[in-house]
This record gives sequence, structure tokens and C-alpha cells, in this order.
Amino acid sequence: IERVLAYSRCTKDGKCGTLIYENDAGAWMMDAVPSTTVTYGKRFLNVLPNCKVTFTASSAYLREQKGKKATMQMGDGGFKLPTMLPIRLGTRLFTGELRNDGTVDAPVKLTIYGTGEMPTIVNHTTGAKVIVNQRIETGARLEINTDPDALSCVLIGPDGEAADAFGYLDADTAISAFVLIPGTNDVEYIPSQTSQGSRVEITWQSMYEGV
Repeated sequence: IERVLAYSRCTKDGKCGTLIYENDAGAWMMDAVPSTTVTYGKRFLNVLPNCKVTFTASSAYLREQKGKKATMQMGDGGFKLPTMLPIRLGTRLFTGELRNDGTVDAPVKLTIYGTGEMPTIVNHTTGAKVIVNQRIETGARLEINTDPDALSCVLIGPDGEAADAFGYLDADTAISAFVLIPGTNDVEYIPSQTSQGSRVEITWQSMYEGV
């Protein structure tokens, strides 16, 4: 048990191991590593009922094991003349109600797909914004993580090459402030120019103080 839980085995690629707590109501998780050796206690037949392991976690909060995802995009179709019936009209879905079912603020991951625009993403519930001030070329995507413990902004080019892209963001705006507060959040994606490929994907995990 101690060998499996050893720090060198619990960490991979600079990340902690994952501690999962599960009951009939659901499953929650946190990053953690053992902080002491295992205390086995007195053996009872083939059971160690008093076996204890103490963990140190990088966060005080649990997060839901299964996350959520929302997509805001320009719908396909479009109305053009001349045309033939039946027709399919283009649609816009650039706003959404994103819900954090937890008890504390939840950071998000944003994936903005490039179409040559400079979009802004606004949480009208909190007033927080993510402002992109450089054009994201078609075929590229901008990946932003607003978690203060894993803050990042990476541009994935059309060739799949990744590069640091904090320079794409407005320097006066703190991206770590873009979180989902407990309850419903009114979020809007505002493209600088609307195109057929305008799209942003938002993923998050509700955060809990305890379960």
C-alpha cells in the first residue's frame, strides 16, 4: 500500500494523484498525495478496520468528478438566394446560463476556435470578462484556464504546435477572476465579427467545501 501511494508514484507530469470520494449521492475528487506513512492498526481476521492514511491536498475544495460543458456558436445553414425548399436558417447561440451546482466559485476552461476575430467573453452575473485583443487565425484555437493554481493561455496553431499566448489577452483584465459563482451564471460570447465558424467551448467542474 505504501509503495503504491508513494509520492513518486502519485505524481505524474508534475500533477498530484487523484483522491476520489464516492457515495450513493455521487462522486467528488481532489488532487492529493499521502503526507504520512500508513497506520495499520489491529488486524481483525482479514480486515484492517483501523487502517488510516493521511493526505495533503493542493486545494481545500472537492470538485465533481463529472464536469459540464457549454458551447456557444454560430449555427450552420444560412439563407441565400436563389434557394430551394426546404431551407435551413442560420442561428446564433452566443449566450447561455451556466450553472455551478457547488458551494464555492468554479474556474473554467475556455477553448476559442479561430476565425480571424477578437472575441470577448462576459459573465454578466459577476461582471468578469476575458478580452482577446489579437486575432485568432482560422484553424487555430486559443485555450484558456482560469484556475489560479493552473493559470494558462495557450495558442494551438493549425499545425498543432502549441505556444504561450498570454499576449493575446487584455493585460488589464485578470483572467483568474473569470469564474462561475454558485448558482446560475449569465455568460455571453461577443465576437468582433460574426462568421460561420464562431465558436467557444466552456468546461467546468462544480466546486464544494464539503459533501
